[in-house]
Amino acid sequence: MRTMRWQGILAVATVLLTACGQPAQGRTATATRTESSPSPQSETSSGTGTAPPAHCPATQSVGGVTASSNLVVVWLKGGQCFVVRDITDILHPRIIAASTDFRSPQFVSATELSYQNGQLFRMQLPGLQRVPLRGGNPYAWGPDGASLAYMGGTPEAGVQQLHIVSGGQDRIADPSVPALRGGIGCESRSGCGETWDVRMLYSPNGAYISLNYVPGIGVFRIWTADGKVLKSLDSGSATMSVWSGDALYWRDDKGVQKWQAGQQSLLLPGVAWVRPRASPAGGLIVYGTRDAGGVAHVLLLDTTSGKARELKSSRSEPAFLNAHLIWYKEERPCRSGDGWPCGTESTVASGKTFIYDLQDNTETESVIDYVFDVWPHPA
Repeated sequence: MRTMRWQGILAVATVLLTACGQPAQGRTATATRTESSPSPQSETSSGTGTAPPAHCPATQSVGGVTASSNLVVVWLKGGQCFVVRDITDILHPRIIAASTDFRSPQFVSATELSYQNGQLFRMQLPGLQRVPLRGGNPYAWGPDGASLAYMGGTPEAGVQQLHIVSGGQDRIADPSVPALRGGIGCESRSGCGETWDVRMLYSPNGAYISLNYVPGIGVFRIWTADGKVLKSLDSGSATMSVWSGDALYWRDDKGVQKWQAGQQSLLLPGVAWVRPRASPAGGLIVYGTRDAGGVAHVLLLDTTSGKARELKSSRSEPAFLNAHLIWYKEERPCRSGDGWPCGTESTVASGKTFIYDLQDNTETESVIDYVFDVWPHPA
């Protein structure tokens, strides 16, 4: 599972991941209790629809997806492929697409998914009909799905370009950005696994595009939607960025920084957050941290007050599924005989994952093994 762990860490960073997005407050998936942990096998055995690729569950084509659907791209426990799951009714989730091909998957809308597999593809949901697009990686879709930003290569080594695709036109908006280098072979959670990140994002209002990636020299950019540079920083300390409302948040060696309307301020001094995700309702960001002993903690930031509170300890990799449900992994202390990452780290994943309900402060075990992207995206 080591390969899957680090694939998840780096792939989710491009979402745009993703940052992960969720449905707006008041939409469906309103059950206050979370899914009842049906096995992936029992889900798929009752499904009907198009034949899946080898090793993937069958799709369940009863009913379609709509603009208000709550969707996730996930890896299920015991699964062997990426799954697009409709969790609008969280107690009765269904699989609407499954494939081994998805890389850097992210939702364009409630009815379209894009992913990388040698090139960029855009596909209708449900099903697997796809259209190839010109594009690079990392990439991000505008909130209306009508514009695409991506980083493209150049003949010059170590240089890439910001492309913006809109109205059928692909134009170079920033011709010279340092290219991502390195990033292969990270086997240390504390040394690089929770420091390296790759994220290209549109702001929820579509007014800005941001980019950060570490390792290498570390590149951080904020552009306007038409590609004008507003902030440029080439330093390995700027990482783990996320938009909430019209503000961008990221981590550096001083703590968590906030950028809004051209002004930057230190919001959470000394906090080294890990893979933050913003709420679909706006105003909240969930993130992970580690204490001096290496124990993981999941915290929730109220962006209005600037105050954070802990939800659970011995939990990591949190992600909003919708406005009130948060998924995360459980960790436990290393024991004698444990394999990697024990030996260099003090804790290891237990194999269990949970969904925390903000409405009643309870958690329920989940069948989801990793979350790559969620629709709708953050507000």
